[in-house]
Amino acid sequence: ADGEAVWVAVVQAGAIGILLGSVLATRVGATGRFAINPRRPVLWANLALSSFAAPLLLFAVPASAAWLVGGYGLAMLALGFLNPVWVSVVQQHVAPDRLARVNSWDMLISFSAMPLGYALAPLAAAHFGGAAVPLVIAAVLVALSTAGTAVVPGVRALSLYPATSGPGAPAPPNNPADTRDPRP
Repeated sequence: ADGEAVWVAVVQAGAIGILLGSVLATRVGATGRFAINPRRPVLWANLALSSFAAPLLLFAVPASAAWLVGGYGLAMLALGFLNPVWVSVVQQHVAPDRLARVNSWDMLISFSAMPLGYALAPLAAAHFGGAAVPLVIAAVLVALSTAGTAVVPGVRALSLYPATSGPGAPAPPNNPADTRDPRP
């Protein structure tokens, strides 16, 4: 298949995947017919994000266009689901006067390793004799880092507050870092 056409299809599958994942995330904590209410949405979203190892491995080996498109679309669906869930959880568990600083550190930590990867990947490819090695290393690191969050007790226990309030609604968990006034 034509490389450019395959790449366009991969990128489009990623765009569709991230859109579908984001739409799916709007149902977390919702009520009604299409509600999704996992007890630990951040844990499940991180585990789903482990699927990002698949397109990295598929790019490392001679995979068919259909596998590349499907793998990347699925990975981006997981990312599209994780982002709004994570942002919602952070907003609900961090005091408003600390939210900007927490978000800044979150972004700094999340993106700080990227330049190092960009610098080391060509060196690893030259040393090990091909582009496949850095992709396989990246896939292993992605799988370990995303699935590895499952062993962190704080991640396993992290949940969204209920989307509804009023009589009969469960109270939000006691969070000592939450300094917001609970009164309406």
